[in-house]
Amino acid sequence: MIIITVIAAILCSIFYRIGGMSKEEARDKLPWVPSFLVRSFTRDLGCVLIVIAWVYFFLPRVDGILYFYSAVAMRATISSYWDWFPGNKGEDNFFMHGLGVGLSLLPIAYGTGLWFEVIVRSVVMGIAMGIVCTATSNVDVEEYSRGGIIGGSLLILTSGIF
Repeated sequence: MIIITVIAAILCSIFYRIGGMSKEEARDKLPWVPSFLVRSFTRDLGCVLIVIAWVYFFLPRVDGILYFYSAVAMRATISSYWDWFPGNKGEDNFFMHGLGVGLSLLPIAYGTGLWFEVIVRSVVMGIAMGIVCTATSNVDVEEYSRGGIIGGSLLILTSGIF
């Protein structure tokens, strides 16, 4: 499970960063990536599928519709940086971004009873993303880190941690 989680973190990092790049930036930094993948959709779909697959294989099974609800919620939150929220005054809020992405698994918590784990993961994600994005202004570090946090924090959901 740990090896799969590390792989999930690496893949989420890559998808998250590719989804945040411009075509010119990708051409310079990642010339091996096909240009049709350089769009937000890559981040949205790639990270969501990795998380939902991980949850499906490593957590107790739930009704299929709950996976769908979580996937839709994650798709919506992974593309929001909460700059529209009145308290953020037009600025990106990565604390809220991490919290929102984490809370997208609430339908899974409903089905598995892992409420505490999902909430703890959400708070950890919010804090970790907020700290990383406050500590650096390097967009590569920020985006690779946010993707890695999404995938790597899945381990918090496993029983026996708490």
